Amino acid sequence: MRNGKRLLSILIAAVFVFALVPVQTVLAEHRPGDICPICGEAIEFSYEDEFQHEYACVWVNLPAHSCYYYGFEDHFGGKATCTSAPVCEACGFTYGSPLGHDWILDTEQGDGGWEWADDGSSATVYLKCQRDDCSETAGFNDSSPQKESMESEWKYTATVTQDGKTFTGTHTIQKPKLTITAIDQNLTYNGEFQGPGDTAYDDAEEIAEWVAVEGLQGTDRLAGIVMDGEGKDVGPYTLTPSAAEIRDSKNERVNDNYNIIYVEGTLNINPGTYTITDGANGTWTRGSGTDYSLTVKRTEDDASCFSYYEKTLIDGEETTVSAEPGSTVVTVPAGTVEALGAGDHFVKVQFVDGKAETILTVEEPTPSPSPSESPEPSPSPSAEPSPSPSAEPSPSPSAEPSPSPSAEPSPSPSPEPTVSPSPEPSVSPPPSPAPSVSPAPSVSPAPSQKPTSPQTGDDRNPRLWMWLMAASLTGLAALWLLGRRHAVWRR
Repeated sequence: MRNGKRLLSILIAAVFVFALVPVQTVLAEHRPGDICPICGEAIEFSYEDEFQHEYACVWVNLPAHSCYYYGFEDHFGGKATCTSAPVCEACGFTYGSPLGHDWILDTEQGDGGWEWADDGSSATVYLKCQRDDCSETAGFNDSSPQKESMESEWKYTATVTQDGKTFTGTHTIQKPKLTITAIDQNLTYNGEFQGPGDTAYDDAEEIAEWVAVEGLQGTDRLAGIVMDGEGKDVGPYTLTPSAAEIRDSKNERVNDNYNIIYVEGTLNINPGTYTITDGANGTWTRGSGTDYSLTVKRTEDDASCFSYYEKTLIDGEETTVSAEPGSTVVTVPAGTVEALGAGDHFVKVQFVDGKAETILTVEEPTPSPSPSESPEPSPSPSAEPSPSPSAEPSPSPSAEPSPSPSAEPSPSPSPEPTVSPSPEPSVSPPPSPAPSVSPAPSVSPAPSQKPTSPQTGDDRNPRLWMWLMAASLTGLAALWLLGRRHAVWRR
């Protein structure tokens, strides 16, 4: 019993002693060489884990050494670099992690720090560390950039992540241009809608009729196209190609390999060609009482010519006419033409899609002579011969030559009359013994019936010329008589 009480007393005293002993478990940074503040012994360190170490003073056994100074604290000290972790100043343990590089783009390399394969299949990014005590540079590769098809180019995106930083670069490659141009179409008006409308074509020959293609690569081909555009009335309309299908030799769709450019074309609905085949540039006489007709033919589909007829205009004014098929036959009533008046008049036959034009000349009638006012025939020269001097015998010549009368020329008749005058008698020259006068030529007796003289167009009176001839002959006779009397006086 007494022993038990003694043991209990010892335990209580021990608890009391231990309660009085200052046991420190502080997180102060203890370094090698530090002295225990209780017992003055050196403090030692031991590894605990990657985050903390244990420190304690040197002691051998509890009864011999009453100091119980120990504890745990975090590793501390040391300097981390880009590639190495710090070392604990107390226990020498390497703890934590390297700092890692603080990368930035090295824009002095590549294209702004990036270098791409020609086909965009890979990319390399060039980086450099911006820490003061590091001059590290490096290149990092992305061997599978993301590929995205844009309208006119391929867009590649490369992504590289290093030391917690992500770098992204893009690269574009222009697609080859493929130009699809709508071929202009020329159609003739037919009263209906014409053109492709909104039609897809996949036949090679049909495609070639509608579009021209430029820029296909290798064995690629245009396998399909959609054409849109139509019109009814005369005029231009837009032809628009779209939705092309490009196939390669394996018949795989390769549209994404091209920058497809569509060029619009024009659908022309042209008017028909109308020609006046009968009645063009016609002439109409006032008072004739006949209708004026003309025939118009259509070069394209003449059978439908009349179905496109609209109206007829004369001098710009719509005119009431009759029109009927057979090409197109237009008849203008006589009364309508009569009212136009003399002169040239512009005639236009109007059709839905064209026209035919001509000139109609209206003439005044030619006046005809009345029976009571027949023109007088022009007087014709008389066919009767002019009187000639009698053929008297010449007097016998005297011994002395008589002076010959002066041979004055007789006035010659004008060459205008159609009937020539009788020739004048000639006078003998002086050497002859006696002047002799040539007898006048004989004149055939006039027929019993006066002949009709030919109409020569000379309407002058022939009586004047007959009087002139008679006067000439009379003068010659007087000269002859004077010469004869002079010869008698000299004898």
